Amino acid sequence: LDKEINDVELSRDNFISRLNSISHEIASLENELEGLQFQLNFYKENYEKEEKLLKKGLISEVTFKNTHTAYNLKAAEVAALKSSISKIKYLKMAENTAVKKEDNRLNELRATREMQIKQQQLKLELAASRIQSVKSSLEKSKIDYSRTNIIAKRSGQVTNRRISEGDYVEIGQPIASIVSCSENYWVRANFKETQVERMKVGDKAVFTIDTYPGVEFEGVVEGISSGSGSTFSVIPPENATGNFTKVVKRIPVKIKVHNANDHVMRIGTSAYVTVHFDDTANI
Repeated sequence: LDKEINDVELSRDNFISRLNSISHEIASLENELEGLQFQLNFYKENYEKEEKLLKKGLISEVTFKNTHTAYNLKAAEVAALKSSISKIKYLKMAENTAVKKEDNRLNELRATREMQIKQQQLKLELAASRIQSVKSSLEKSKIDYSRTNIIAKRSGQVTNRRISEGDYVEIGQPIASIVSCSENYWVRANFKETQVERMKVGDKAVFTIDTYPGVEFEGVVEGISSGSGSTFSVIPPENATGNFTKVVKRIPVKIKVHNANDHVMRIGTSAYVTVHFDDTANI
């Protein structure tokens, strides 16, 4: 299409060049015609003057005929020049029509090219939109693929597994529990509320567990809860009704283990804990 536009522009320029040349030629011929017309008027005046003199017998017939002939020749010359100017003006009209035709054709081609450019731009925008959509799908696929590998936030032992191989896992579905205290074991001892009066953080503790009979482990009190275990239960007791039977409460105490060595301690096993303070023991 660009080549066709270039060809039309070249053709249009040629028509305009010819049109300018014709305009210059017409202007030159009209100037020449103006001079011939002046001469023709002079010959006409002589002809009319001598015609009157001939009637009065003041000049000869031959002189009058020569003047008449010169006048007719000049008149014929003027008529021929006018005819040439008319033909050239007609040619100018034809050239002008051709220029307008080329202009219309050129405008149509340019409009077509603009339309094609807009169509190509629209196609590019649609392609870019499809590319972005594919990229988004690819990113989502990468995320979905990455989620097929479930990575724990910390190391430990998997327990309480709730799924089997081949099961589909929904978002937020619990699949297992991880015991992650294998490097820093601790024991939660539930002492009676009457036993923690003198207990404080840093007191030495020893304990045994049923898993390893005869093995005594050492530790230290790391924290004492600010409330009883029942207070933080799902449904804590409510004694506002007045129906109250006194029961000794249990206070959770966290014991940090010092000498677990290679012994594996499992969650939920029973422990017998003794905390030493002021040379006495609180069991």
